Amino acid sequence: ENPRRPEFVSDAQVHILRSSLDLGGNWSPSKAIDAAEQYNFWTTGRHELYPTTDIRAEDLPNGIGKAAIDLATQEILPSIAFAFNVPLERLYFKDLFLAKYEPSGQPGLGKHMDESVYSFNMLLSDPSIDFDGGGTWIEPVGLVKPGMGDTLIHRGDILHEGCPVSKGVRYVLVGFVQSDDSDQANVNPKGESELLLKTVEHFPLGMVVEVDKGDETSCVRITDVVENGS
Repeated sequence: ENPRRPEFVSDAQVHILRSSLDLGGNWSPSKAIDAAEQYNFWTTGRHELYPTTDIRAEDLPNGIGKAAIDLATQEILPSIAFAFNVPLERLYFKDLFLAKYEPSGQPGLGKHMDESVYSFNMLLSDPSIDFDGGGTWIEPVGLVKPGMGDTLIHRGDILHEGCPVSKGVRYVLVGFVQSDDSDQANVNPKGESELLLKTVEHFPLGMVVEVDKGDETSCVRITDVVENGS
């Protein structure tokens, strides 16, 4: 039997990839944080209009930089391609970095739109113990607070905000994705509800939580889908 799932929102602009936190290899959220703090050369001037306190993924030591790039290329990029119905070969990274938010430094990032076709951020910290506040406010849906290891994916031209952290430290892996042919980056024209099943089948990040357009976070739809279909 097919697992139960909500009707696919064919024009949804926001998706969340649920992570198993056990993706194998050299990557894990905690390893990424440790590598960033070991490197400890945080920059604040790479993004002119909306600067972040960050480290380029390729600069992360101990093989974590390569692991981050592999994760983004092999798992997240195909997920973006499928979610927004754009050929994978047209997508490429404009930027990939690890950002840090804390009350004593940069607590958040004000309302803005990204200069990218698609954007994503993976939460590396545990929101239950590592920080208070945070989350991402997105104009169509309100405040979205993913769990550790989850990846929030959205169109770059959506107004959004990195909500301030009031305590602790929030680390995220952020990617800006471009398309060789942005005009062809359309939503699923068939409107079929296959995103969840295909994501579970093909992408180790696991489940997708579809976030419809609306005014309240109640429009977030969650389905528990497991690989054995139970």
